[in-house]
Amino acid sequence: MTPREAHVPRPSYLAAITLLAVLVATAVPVAAQPTADDLAERLSDVVTSQLSSAGVNLTESAAARLDSAARKGARKLVRDGADEAEIEEAIGNAGNFAHGLVDAASARDTKRIDADLFTEVFNAFCPFYPFC
Repeated sequence: MTPREAHVPRPSYLAAITLLAVLVATAVPVAAQPTADDLAERLSDVVTSQLSSAGVNLTESAAARLDSAARKGARKLVRDGADEAEIEEAIGNAGNFAHGLVDAASARDTKRIDADLFTEVFNAFCPFYPFC
């Protein structure tokens, strides 16, 4: 064997190295980045769950505004490449907003949040990440 031949990997070595690389790549779990749709659902669920627990509900127009705000916030999280801490901050902010909606409904002695009340509370909370 010449010195040059000694440095050329044999096919069996290449196959073993390739197999090892595949095994390592598939064995290491990688956290999947949530989609904007997943995040929008999580943000919206936080608000609706807290409202439901308080016996408060949204009119159709207020629910549409919540959906729009959640989708906008979720797209911003994805666009910003938000990590888990930033996602948890956004979820916490959604929860704080839900508390604000419940407080506003209580102050008006109502159990239904219409689009105007939703917008009033939303604007009072701005700026809050990732919504505005």
